[in-house]
Amino acid sequence: MDLDKPPAQPPYPEGCLAVAIRVPVRIVVLVLVVPVRLVWDALTVAGRFVARTVLRPLGRALRWLGRALFVWPLVALWRWVVVPAGKALGWLGNVLVVVPASWLYRYALTPLGHGLARGARVTGAALRWLYARVLAPVGRGIAWLLKGAGLLLAAAGTGVCAVVARLGRYLLVVPARWLYAWVLAPVGRALAWLVTAVVTGTGAVLYWTARVLLVLPALALWRRVLVPVGRVLAVVARETGRPSGTPGGSPGGSRGPSGGCSGPSSGGSSWNRCAGCTGRSSPPSGTPSGTMCCGPPPGRRAWWGGPCGRRWPPPVTPCGRRARTSGGRCSASPGRRPPWTGGNPGAARHVLLVGVPPHSRRTRTLGKRQPEGPPPAPAVQRIRLRYTKRGRLRFTSHRDFQRAFERALRRAEVPMAYSAGFTPHPKVSYANAAPTGTGSEAEYLEIALTAARDPEPLRVLLDESLPTGLDIVDAVEARTSGLADRLTASVWELRLDGVDPLDARRAVEAFMEADAVEVQRMTKNGVRTFDARPAVANLETPSSRADGPTDQPCAILRLVVRHVTPAVRPDDVLSGLRAVADLAPPVPAAVTRLAQGLFDEETGTVTDPLAPDREAAEALTATPAAAATTPTPEGSA
Repeated sequence: MDLDKPPAQPPYPEGCLAVAIRVPVRIVVLVLVVPVRLVWDALTVAGRFVARTVLRPLGRALRWLGRALFVWPLVALWRWVVVPAGKALGWLGNVLVVVPASWLYRYALTPLGHGLARGARVTGAALRWLYARVLAPVGRGIAWLLKGAGLLLAAAGTGVCAVVARLGRYLLVVPARWLYAWVLAPVGRALAWLVTAVVTGTGAVLYWTARVLLVLPALALWRRVLVPVGRVLAVVARETGRPSGTPGGSPGGSRGPSGGCSGPSSGGSSWNRCAGCTGRSSPPSGTPSGTMCCGPPPGRRAWWGGPCGRRWPPPVTPCGRRARTSGGRCSASPGRRPPWTGGNPGAARHVLLVGVPPHSRRTRTLGKRQPEGPPPAPAVQRIRLRYTKRGRLRFTSHRDFQRAFERALRRAEVPMAYSAGFTPHPKVSYANAAPTGTGSEAEYLEIALTAARDPEPLRVLLDESLPTGLDIVDAVEARTSGLADRLTASVWELRLDGVDPLDARRAVEAFMEADAVEVQRMTKNGVRTFDARPAVANLETPSSRADGPTDQPCAILRLVVRHVTPAVRPDDVLSGLRAVADLAPPVPAAVTRLAQGLFDEETGTVTDPLAPDREAAEALTATPAAAATTPTPEGSA
């Protein structure tokens, strides 16, 4: 006996319900399932027999027949006819076209192109020498002579103008002022006083005449005759117009001691009235039972006409106050007619006018807000500055530079002029700022001062107050207008690390020879496509060098671009070089603006925008000296 093995359990006894279900199930299986399974197995065996003995041999025969009729003939045609014919045609084209064209390009077109390029280079060098050695010195000499003549003419004109101004002042202005002050002004004041007295007296006489003859008799007639007669007629009309059979003039009601409607005589209900009204009066004729109009408060003198035929002043109640501010509507039923009008628009309009006094002529209006305190001091001087963005500070945005420059103005204690309004800010005008991430040697701005300052000491103070990299390099006093109008072009330097100078030169030549260069730029309205070629005035490769001991090539591009709309940036020019010549620098280009100003179409250069201010300052300082050194004619005193 195995002690580890548990003893066998006796079978679980089955119930009668399980036996009753198992017997029908077995009958269904024997009658339906077993015959269907036998038929399915027979069909499966027959199908496999047909596939092996009939269908598979027939498919193999059809496959060999298709290969013999279609595949083998086409393969033989391609291998023995088409391929040899193509090779023969390729050899013939190489011998007849490619070899002669290569020979023509190598031994004819290339030497001719080199010769033309060398001739053009020699011609350009000769023209450059002619311009630098002959035309430029002659032009400078002529300009110097014209400038001297202009200074002399300016000095002479200043003297003549001073003499003419002095003569005009003492011959015309002074006598005219004396004539006005001592003759014309007293005569004018006397005539004005006389005319005023005549007009005032005539107006007073006419006023009192019209008042005595017209106004006072009409007022007496109104107060002493028409008003009493009207009151008597109103009482008679009210008494005669009441319906008969009901005391107090309203069905189902009675007169109260104060003359108002005290309510119905039976039924236990009272008159309805507007919320906030304290006075009572009788309702008009034909008014339904159970209503009350806005009446006068007790003890008030009646003077305002109402729908009940009486006269009372407008009730000074919350309802009356709300009616005045809401345009004549009662607060108890806003936007609806009073309940006792019975749908009569005329009665409703009459009742609503009871509590609305005439509007006051003194209308309160909201005046224009003005900032407190005295107005800011006016600007007496404008200084134009040129600053730079160098090194790592080229990644600062224009807004960051604005904050830094305003702090520098406060540190240097510059007497800045401020704008008027609730948020004054210093008057600083920026012109054509460089994009973020690009260096610049020519950025311009203009400041307004409330006190005159020397530009050079002011430049030194501001330069010391700014961080290294944001340097103020030039300052002049603004003596001309339109600084932004003189910034029509910019000179950029593009440093392409890892780019062969020869590849850069070929790309530049392809860009300059192209008629149109389409580039794309992502804007806030989506991708925009425009032509970048017309804005580029000049693009060249003046120099190239290698960086470091690894002898890595580096190409330098010099770009002159006009300020047009839409603005063409150096990044757009790099995109154009990538489009026309597939020039893609391995690292981002280092971009620096070298100059900006007025573009000279003849020489292709960009002039200094601050030069007119310097020339005006020099002319102003040279004019007194020229006037002092002017020789005196012989024989003059």
